[in-house]
Amino acid sequence: MESNVELQQDEILALQSIFGDEVVERVEESICLTFPHIDSSPFIRIVLYFPAEYPSHEPPIAEISSPILDESVIASMGAKLHDMFVPGQVVGFEWLAWVQEEWDTVYSKIHGASECHELVQDDDRHPFMQSSGDNRNDKEAFSRTVNGLSWDDIYHGDILVEKRSKFQAHVASISSVNEVEDIMDVLLQNTKVFNATHNIMAYRVESDRGNLHQDFDDDGESAAGKRLLHLLQVMDQHNLIVVVSRWFGGIKLGPSRFACINNAARIAIEQYTSSK
Repeated sequence: MESNVELQQDEILALQSIFGDEVVERVEESICLTFPHIDSSPFIRIVLYFPAEYPSHEPPIAEISSPILDESVIASMGAKLHDMFVPGQVVGFEWLAWVQEEWDTVYSKIHGASECHELVQDDDRHPFMQSSGDNRNDKEAFSRTVNGLSWDDIYHGDILVEKRSKFQAHVASISSVNEVEDIMDVLLQNTKVFNATHNIMAYRVESDRGNLHQDFDDDGESAAGKRLLHLLQVMDQHNLIVVVSRWFGGIKLGPSRFACINNAARIAIEQYTSSK
């Protein structure tokens, strides 16, 4: 059984990998995260301190600050974080994902939009169906199967947009490594997914003997696949594959693209697992 120190170190490494240097800073014995990123304004900042009894008995200590939030809001957020803690379980990612969502809500109310906000899609969540010039081919692709798997066996998340770049996550359950290629074949039959700038993938699956197999594919977006895999690890997901399609919008996003990729994946995974 891992000690508190080992669990803390593993959690910090995972958070750094998922959120990246544009969000995470190490400050002596603490970790500081700034959303949407370190150089942004306005921002929300959370500093986590890990006491010796975390996570076995005590929660992390969180210090939240933001120039646009009053003290009562910050105090309410701190109380919510404390309620999320379950002794014996690491909670850093859950806390930070919740803070990020709350920030997006506050920011959108003030400015009318947040970084990586959702677009309203049709109920079938087909990529750009309403604007596609080759809907006939796409609809045929939706009906094809690969080893019994079809488009409808995959959950397709809402499309997120940031500076004209679009991100959509696709999530499916898998029972073997062999199904990874089948899932990718099904997705790539769709012309819009096939023509995406990147289709970043990560999976984790347990064999019949209990061995865990996991891997990722950057598809040309260096370091993005490893971050997706870390996301699956932190969310403790097994027998699952996630693919994030990115369509480049002509404006370079810099490090914030990784936040958009992981945000699209996290939301889709949460929606998919809660609907099962």
